[in-house]
Amino acid sequence: MAFACIALLVLASCSGEHGAISRTYAAGPPQWPAGTEVQLNESTPTTLTGHSNGAIMTYRFACERAGEVEGIGVYAGTLFKTPCAPSRPVSLLHIHGLLDTNLPFSGGQGSGISGVTFPPVVPGVELIRNVNGCAEPPVTTSANGVVTATSVWTCAPNTSVRLMTIDDANHEWAGGLDTPLAGAPSAKLNATTEIATFINGLVAP
Repeated sequence: MAFACIALLVLASCSGEHGAISRTYAAGPPQWPAGTEVQLNESTPTTLTGHSNGAIMTYRFACERAGEVEGIGVYAGTLFKTPCAPSRPVSLLHIHGLLDTNLPFSGGQGSGISGVTFPPVVPGVELIRNVNGCAEPPVTTSANGVVTATSVWTCAPNTSVRLMTIDDANHEWAGGLDTPLAGAPSAKLNATTEIATFINGLVAP
């Protein structure tokens, strides 16, 4: 399987080990060279997470191979794959900064050098919500004043859909390192902690 662009896919299992493997995917943790193929045991709960292009690819995996993944956690991405028809419910955590101009939350042309026009975030979340049989309306809570808001839907057994927005966040990974790519990351939320908590809830024995 070949992926284009930057594959920021992190594969997680409840064992936390690289040894229990039998199916082939692309990409992996930072210590593995780019393009490394990894195999995972079919009986091991598997989740995917990605940022930006990696998030777009993570959504695509859920669209095309839902039977091989328990859930996805994405940051600063959107559902680009159409049509998207997951074969079964897939849990979703989507985190997005409302000041992101590289991949705008409301859709439109990104500020990056590619000049890509992106679909808005909400329709992709709604598609997964419908697949998962989630009820409306969501329960929405805020933290840090109005900086972060989390919408949580009640869904089919063993699935969940969460959308977290951060008022002061750009395209950089919230709570991460400051890099010159898209400005300083938001310190109002740690995306790593949020996604790790989400993943642990899906793969815990």
